[in-house]
Amino acid sequence: RAHTTQTTKLRTTQTQQTTTEDTNIMSNVPELTKGAVKALLEQREIAGPVVQIVEVRKLQKTDRYRVVLSDGDFFCQGMFANQLNGMLNDDEVARKSVVKLNNWVINPIQGKDIVIILGLTKVSEPLADIIGNPQSFEVVSKGGAPAPSQQQQQQPAQQQQQQYSAPPRQNTQPQQNYGSSSSSSSTGGRRRITNPIASINPYSGDFTIKARVSSRGPMRTWNKPTGNGNLFSVDLIDAEGGEIRATCFNTVADQYFPLFEIGKAFYISKCQIKGSNRKFNPLNHDYELTIDKSSIVEPVEDESALPEITYNYTPIAQIVSAPNESLIDLIAVLQEVKIAVDFTSKAGKPMTRREITLSDDSNGGSAIECTLWGNQAQEFNVPTGSVVLIRRAKVSDYSGKTISVSNSSTFEANPDLKEAHRLRGWFDQTVAVGGQVSSLTRPRTTGGGGGASRAPPKTFEQARAENIGLTKNENFSIKACIFLIKHDNDVWYPACPQKDASDPKRVCQKRLFQKAGEWYCEKCATSSTPVFRYMLNFMAVDHTGVGWITAFNDQGVVILGGQEAGTLSSWKADNINFYEQVFRDAAFRSYRFGITARPHTYQDEARVQFGLNSISPLDYAQESQSLIAQIRSYHQ
Repeated sequence: RAHTTQTTKLRTTQTQQTTTEDTNIMSNVPELTKGAVKALLEQREIAGPVVQIVEVRKLQKTDRYRVVLSDGDFFCQGMFANQLNGMLNDDEVARKSVVKLNNWVINPIQGKDIVIILGLTKVSEPLADIIGNPQSFEVVSKGGAPAPSQQQQQQPAQQQQQQYSAPPRQNTQPQQNYGSSSSSSSTGGRRRITNPIASINPYSGDFTIKARVSSRGPMRTWNKPTGNGNLFSVDLIDAEGGEIRATCFNTVADQYFPLFEIGKAFYISKCQIKGSNRKFNPLNHDYELTIDKSSIVEPVEDESALPEITYNYTPIAQIVSAPNESLIDLIAVLQEVKIAVDFTSKAGKPMTRREITLSDDSNGGSAIECTLWGNQAQEFNVPTGSVVLIRRAKVSDYSGKTISVSNSSTFEANPDLKEAHRLRGWFDQTVAVGGQVSSLTRPRTTGGGGGASRAPPKTFEQARAENIGLTKNENFSIKACIFLIKHDNDVWYPACPQKDASDPKRVCQKRLFQKAGEWYCEKCATSSTPVFRYMLNFMAVDHTGVGWITAFNDQGVVILGGQEAGTLSSWKADNINFYEQVFRDAAFRSYRFGITARPHTYQDEARVQFGLNSISPLDYAQESQSLIAQIRSYHQ
């Protein structure tokens, strides 16, 4: 009997301990925000709802994650924005984690309202169980499912997971996709809902943004075998500081180009959304917009809520420490304007550039060279002594430090700003009367294409060991011998000889295509007798390795002993022996090559392409002096 009494006391003590432990565990469970799911789906104001992630599933063939969110009573479907995927990939949050939603939007996807999570804070690590016994809000709100029975509540959690996939929704009308960070405004007596630019994503559905034009690029044209057209882009900024780029094409571009003036504000809706091209778009947004014929653009009457365009000026003296290819804002005085230079790019494209010199009073007076391109270079007519304001000028390490104005830059002459008036006064009292400034740009040699004389000498082994050209265009020179010229196919292409309609000083030089028995230029829309131009691919060798190099017409004439491509074309048809002898004579000749190494991707593999931009015979006296200097360096 004493043993029985002792056993009973022990069991009672164990039961009390277990009950105490269960109570402590339950007290550590975070409290979910009651009614959060209903408030989210009904798009009512709710501050930082705390919910539990009860299911996580990665969508096939994408990097996106579907989740199920629960407030303890109801659950709904959700999706993580791309920028939050790292939290799931790194197991920072997982199934049964409790989180606080900071930013979200509601988007209709395939007939369902989905909570797109744009920002969240982790509240707890994954719990042992799902809190409560949540039901589908979508089903319950339509009266389609009764409350779960006591037997259902006692089912294992593994069986309950099956109920978190809600059935398809019927007769659902699309809704505006605004959430906690949306804003509203009143225009013409009606309430207008707008979306923050930061929330724009491919699942945004019907959205409206209220934004100011912070930058507008020039109207550009393109010509391809499939057709031609024109386009321009604008950068937009909203009241929360979010920025996104929008592009118009063809007739839409003609319609909106005069409307989208810098500083004007608009309501914009019904745009296409696509991924941002980081090569051409410097804005910190994953997506960009296309404004088409179905888009709606309306001027904003009350612009008070939108920020004014601000600039973060970088003094010229500080550009010396700016990273290569970074973007800066600059205000300076136009000190010198050089003539525009027409040249042909290594891809055979006619181009125009113009260098201007800008100066300011930083560090006692500093100057830098700025490059303009295309139509802006041709039509530039700003007088020296003017103050210029440049937004998003690109920094380059070429010849010391230089900057350039690209399609994403904004260039304004004589802005009515306090800083502009101050700089003009400084210039008139110093530089205009003979004062000197220190230039960040080294003097350059004349001529096109980036010659070998100013490029650092390398061997093929050094170029590969230093990863030259793997991430950006880089120039170097090399002493090498031509080993092989590929000529199993034609080493030329039929080029258009007509004058360029946009610039009579230029020759079109676009590739001609045969059409109805004639050579036809799609850019000029005319038939012409072609002029053949070289496009060579050859192997060069030095004492460390080999490299395949691409050369175009001017360099090709030098390599092939002065023979023009048209002559070689006729020899291939009439005298194959003469034709082959040209390539044999070109082999095993040494030159000093100026090379541009460019990044290239082939079958998802990063590679480097070598393009020839200059070629010159070897100066044996100079090469010998260079070798002697290298030998002496070994003994130091």
